[in-house]
Parts: sequence; C-alpha cells; structure tokens
Amino acid sequence: WNTRYQELEEYQAEHGNCLVPHKYPPNPALGMWAKTQRREYSVWKNEKGKSSITPERIKLLEQLGFVWDGSIMPSTWWYDQQWNMRYQELQEYQAE
Repeated sequence: WNTRYQELEEYQAEHGNCLVPHKYPPNPALGMWAKTQRREYSVWKNEKGKSSITPERIKLLEQLGFVWDGSIMPSTWWYDQQWNMRYQELQEYQAE
C-alpha cells in the first residue's frame, strides 16, 4: 500500500491531481490500486468494518486530494492527454 501511495504522490506532483484512470498505461498497477481504493472506500462507507481500507488511509488519501468517484474520469483520459501533448509538440516544431 505504501509503495502505491508514494507513486500516487508522484502522480499528483506531475499532474496536479489524483485522477488516476483505471487503465493507466505508464503504471497499470497504480491505476488498479486507485480503482481498488475507490471500491474499498465505497464498501467502507456502506458497510462499516467490512473493508480493508482504514480511516487512517482514507485521511492520507484525502489529504493528497484523492478523488473517490472514479466515474468522473473518461476512460480515454490518458490517451487524450497524450494526443494533446503530441499536438502541442507538433505546433512547436512547425513554429521553428
């Protein structure tokens, strides 16, 4: 858990948010971990005590700005980001 949390901190520092998509090609394990945290949080909220997530972990994730509702992210988010980045690089190249 701590390893993935550290990876989430790095993701947040790079992207400015914790909106890790479920399918995140640069780090598939982080995407799956984030999905698991969201699922476990939902179980924790609805069925107190029947989840592997702890109040301490919830607090840590919330302090980092973790988004519990994974449905707000389009499944193509990563690919859209890549496309926009490459398009910007192309524009910069053409301007040279």
